[in-house]
Amino acid sequence: MSTTIERMEIPASPPEMEEGVSTAAETPSTFIPDPNAKSRTYNIVSPIAYLIGVKSDFFGKDFLSTIFETLEANPQAKIIRCLCTIRNALMSHYSAIEKKLRYELTNIDKMPNFIDPDVFSFLREQGIEVIKINRKVVQYLTDINKLIADNINPCHTLFPIWVKWDYIRALFTMPSGTKDTKVSSTSKKFAANRNSYPFHCYIDWPVDKVYAYQMDGSPATNEAGEPITKGNILLHDRKFLTLLYRVNHDEFTEYRKVQDVSQQTKNQLSEFIAAHKRIAVIVDCENSDPYKLTATLRNLKEYCDRSQSPDADYYKIQKVVLYDDVHTVDAWRILDQYLHIPIQHEMVNRVNEHKSLVDVHMTAGCCKEHFVNQIDGFLMASSDSDFWGLIQSLPTAHFLVLTERDKLGSPLVQAMEEHGIAYCKMDDFAGNVSDIKVAALKDGMRSYLQEQIQVNVNDMMDLLYEQARMGLTAGEKKIFYDKYVKTLRLEIKPDGKLELKIAD
Repeated sequence: MSTTIERMEIPASPPEMEEGVSTAAETPSTFIPDPNAKSRTYNIVSPIAYLIGVKSDFFGKDFLSTIFETLEANPQAKIIRCLCTIRNALMSHYSAIEKKLRYELTNIDKMPNFIDPDVFSFLREQGIEVIKINRKVVQYLTDINKLIADNINPCHTLFPIWVKWDYIRALFTMPSGTKDTKVSSTSKKFAANRNSYPFHCYIDWPVDKVYAYQMDGSPATNEAGEPITKGNILLHDRKFLTLLYRVNHDEFTEYRKVQDVSQQTKNQLSEFIAAHKRIAVIVDCENSDPYKLTATLRNLKEYCDRSQSPDADYYKIQKVVLYDDVHTVDAWRILDQYLHIPIQHEMVNRVNEHKSLVDVHMTAGCCKEHFVNQIDGFLMASSDSDFWGLIQSLPTAHFLVLTERDKLGSPLVQAMEEHGIAYCKMDDFAGNVSDIKVAALKDGMRSYLQEQIQVNVNDMMDLLYEQARMGLTAGEKKIFYDKYVKTLRLEIKPDGKLELKIAD
C-alpha cells in the first residue's frame, strides 16, 4: 500500500495484538500480525458462528461481538441458533441423552447439563414447539433437521449478495436429515470427528477430505504423515470462503472483499486526526466515489458519529462538505444513511456548460473553513490534480488526501511525496461495500416506484363501490378489503414489466 507521512514527524506504531484467532477448533489464541499486511475480516464467519451455535464466550475473541449482539435481536437468526444448539447437543451427547429419555422419563428441555432450557422457551415464543412425548434422540434430530431446513432461508439477508447463499444454506441442512438411519450414521461420524468441526458445532462438511482444510498450498499431511483433516475453517473470512467454495467444486476469487485496511493505514489516519483540533472532510464529488468514501468514513465513526453524543466539540471531524455539480450522480445521499454527522451539500451551477466550477468553489470554501471556522485539518477526497493548487494556497492548513487507486496518477503521487502531503487510498477501506451499494439501489428503487405509482387504495375502493352500485354492507367491504386489497402484490414478468396480482 502506498502511503506517506504527514508534515509532522509521526513515530512508527508497534504492531498490536490481533484478537479473534484460534489455531484449532477448541483453543483460542492470539498472534502478532504484519502491520503492513491487509487485516483479516470476520464479517462472514461471525454470523456463521452465531447461527451454528458457537458459544458466546468466543465472540469478542474469535468473532465480532457486535454481530452477536445484533443477531441476538434478530428472531430469524436466533431461531436457527437455538435449533442448531439443540442439534449440537443431541449429536454430541447422543447416548447419554438417549438413556435419560428412556430410563429417567425426562425430556430434553429438562436436561440443563446438556441443553439450556431457555432455547426451548424462545422457540416456543416464536411458535415453534420442539418438545414431544415418547421421542428418541434420532426422532428429535429428524424433527430439528426439518425445522432448520424450513427456517434457514430468511437468514440469507445476513450475508452480502456476492456470497453464494446456496453454499451457506447447504451447511445447515443435513443430507437425508429426515431419515432415521442416515441421521444415526451422521451422528456417529460427528462424534468420531468432533475436532474437525468448527468449535464442535455440526455443519454438513466433508471432514474426511484433505482439500476441505488446505489453505494457500498448505501441506496435505502433518509431520507424522497423517492427512490434515481438521482445523478452524472459521479462522477468518478469506479462509472460510476459499474452503466453502472449494468443497462445492467452485473457486472463490473476490479476495478484495474479505480484506480490511492495513493497521498502518488505520494508524496514519488516527494520528492525523489526533494531531488536529478541528477537521473537515472536503469532497470533490466529480472525482470521488460515494461508496468508497462512505466505507472510509464508516471506519472513522468514533471521530464523527453524533449518534452517541450530540456534543459537536467532542468530535474532531466537524462536518462533511460535498462540492457537487449538476452532472454528477445523486448517490451522495447514501452518506446520510451511514453517518450521523453534519453534511453540507454545495451545488455548483455552471456558467459554461462544458466547464465545471467545482474546483473554484471548493478552494474558496476551504479558505473560509480555515480562516473563519478555524478548521486546521482537511481530509480531502479527490483524485484530481486540480486540488494541488488549493493545497499550495493554504500553507497553514494540513491535508490528508483520500484518493482512489485507479484514478491516481504517478506525477501527483510524486508531488505529494516530495511536499510531505499524506495520502491514502479509499479502495483499502472499500473491500466490502456491498451493503452500501444495496442500500443505495433500494433507496433509488423506492423513490422511483413512489414517483411512478401514485395510488391510494382507499380512494380507489370508494370509487369502485360507488360505480358498482352493489349496496355492500360495511362488513362485506371489510371482508373484501382484507382478502383482496391487503393481499395485492406485484409480479415481475420476464420482460421486466410489473404486473399487479390479485388473489383468486
